[in-house]
Amino acid sequence: MKVTSINTRLRAVRAFFNYAYANDYIAKSPCRNLKLLRDRRAVIESLLASKLIRFSINRI
Repeated sequence: MKVTSINTRLRAVRAFFNYAYANDYIAKSPCRNLKLLRDRRAVIESLLASKLIRFSINRI
């Protein structure tokens, strides 16, 4: 399951419990410390300055 799908469901559950807490249906919200998941991003490999210089020399 994707992180965005999980976070969407977590937001819905958190909203439900916050509503119940705000309207005194429950004494304490079980979701008050619930945090959303972080999405991992792919690391893009960068070029070293020496490789950039070699690449620019080869293109001339």
